[in-house]
Amino acid sequence: MLNALQRKTGAEREEQKERAALSGMAINSKNTLPEPGELEMVAKLREKFKEQLEKRKASGTHWEGHFGDIAMTRIIRGCDDNLETAEKWLARCLEKMTESGWDKFAKEAEQIVDSGVALDGNILVDVCHLDPAIFNKCANCVSGGNNTVMGHLWGYYPLCDFDKVALNNLDEKGWRNWIDSLLLSYAVGIVNNTRESVKAGKMVKTIIIFDMKDVSISGQMNKKYDDALDKDFSKITESMAAELLHQIWAVNAPWWLTQLWGALTKILPEKFVAKMKVYPADDPVLLQKDVQQMLQQCYLKRIGRSAGNTGEPSGEKEVKAGKDFEYAVSVKAGTTISWKFTVTSGELRFGGFAYWTDEDAAEIDDDSGAEVVVPQATIKTDDGEVEGELELTQDGIVTFRWDNYASMMSSAGLKYEFKH
Repeated sequence: MLNALQRKTGAEREEQKERAALSGMAINSKNTLPEPGELEMVAKLREKFKEQLEKRKASGTHWEGHFGDIAMTRIIRGCDDNLETAEKWLARCLEKMTESGWDKFAKEAEQIVDSGVALDGNILVDVCHLDPAIFNKCANCVSGGNNTVMGHLWGYYPLCDFDKVALNNLDEKGWRNWIDSLLLSYAVGIVNNTRESVKAGKMVKTIIIFDMKDVSISGQMNKKYDDALDKDFSKITESMAAELLHQIWAVNAPWWLTQLWGALTKILPEKFVAKMKVYPADDPVLLQKDVQQMLQQCYLKRIGRSAGNTGEPSGEKEVKAGKDFEYAVSVKAGTTISWKFTVTSGELRFGGFAYWTDEDAAEIDDDSGAEVVVPQATIKTDDGEVEGELELTQDGIVTFRWDNYASMMSSAGLKYEFKH
């Protein structure tokens, strides 16, 4: 979601448009099981791909979660009942299945669900083979299993526990393990949604819950990680299932996300905006009894790895090895920001980055995808007090970041003050 604010090349923007056209999302999709008129369209879609589907039946790879009546009806609905678009969507799906070796994930996912193993809790480690060392260091999530909220399955992701820098630094084997566990968990979700739809007598979908508590902009805006995840995960999974998503919730939304949401609605595809809900902690939706009970249980699983990574206008901070610290501020055109700081121990890399609400950026930071407004420089204790001033020419949010990425062992001390 937030990576939509990262600046894109013309080619990247064109690719986004093409992908949005085959998003498989409907703004006002029904939750009923397949209806007669839809099944007629499904029959026509199957006839178009008769040869490929027959080969899959013969090889035992005609997965119910992809090619059954419920799955095919999701495609029709996700393509707004347009058969031509549905044909393009299914053609891409079949192509990506072959390219990515998806059948191995689909097969294991059916075996997992058939086994009756519990699908709630830490599904990545317990079911999907993620190395516990990666989970304990870099990531955290909670699966609701077969439990529902508002009639849909759900998954909970406390984003303050996702260390994108650490995930970036995984070796090739670790990264492959991370991606394969995510792909398998998605495949399990497809099977589980299909089975639960049959049981419930309606089209069951998934609510993805992103907990934004203690999340910093710098912690989320990591272009290197986002691009790698997009290539190895998102481009595959978006081709595997249509209309699987009910909504995405951003709960405990910080001030900067609430402010940037207006800009995001202009950038993101209309269908995605319709699925996305940004909720402050006291929003009435979150105070509904069943929702509140579910969230309270999830919050107990939150570790808070990134807590304290965003600061006040002045203060002192210990920046641990491999971590960063930021000060973020909302700005209007004409605002002047001044600062002074001292690295009291060790050394830190300092820079300023802007996320504008409209205009294109000049120089782009490779790490965050933001515009560089203060070039990065390494500051040491011997450099003494550093001062600076910046006049902003656009509306948006500016983050000033000190990172200790270069250190593997030692923390660094910081004393800082901003005025604006």
